[in-house]
Amino acid sequence: NFFLGIYAIGDVASPLFRSYGLNQLQHAENARMAGSYLVKYLTSHQEKQAGKAFEYHPTVSSHVLRVSWSFFGDNSGPLVRVLGDIETKMLILWVWQGRVQGALITNGNDAEQNALLNATKEQKLLPLKDVKDLKSVDEAFQLIALPSKK
Repeated sequence: NFFLGIYAIGDVASPLFRSYGLNQLQHAENARMAGSYLVKYLTSHQEKQAGKAFEYHPTVSSHVLRVSWSFFGDNSGPLVRVLGDIETKMLILWVWQGRVQGALITNGNDAEQNALLNATKEQKLLPLKDVKDLKSVDEAFQLIALPSKK
């Protein structure tokens, strides 16, 4: 069979996102990535090559007026810490069972956004006590930059 187990595409498809156990994400970036993956998957199977499984990491961003924001991961866990000020730089962390599940930053630079993307993708281990003791956004990034103990 040419389609090799593909039963649905587009809005009706609900893949399970292993990292978060979510069944559906309706976002333009996810749709573009899924479409790109589908083309690669179908063409690789035409050429008899195995492709890797589709994996999407939720990322949403907006740039409105003077405040830009980016959200990474999932906010299904408890909101643990809000640091900073929305107009300068604010960081919000969702940590579940000691692991970073989601993060939102306003006016973050590329390095900060990449750090949050990686922390949520890896579900970085951050002890809850350390997160609750944070006093500033800079302190949070120092903690996020430390290597995980897995």
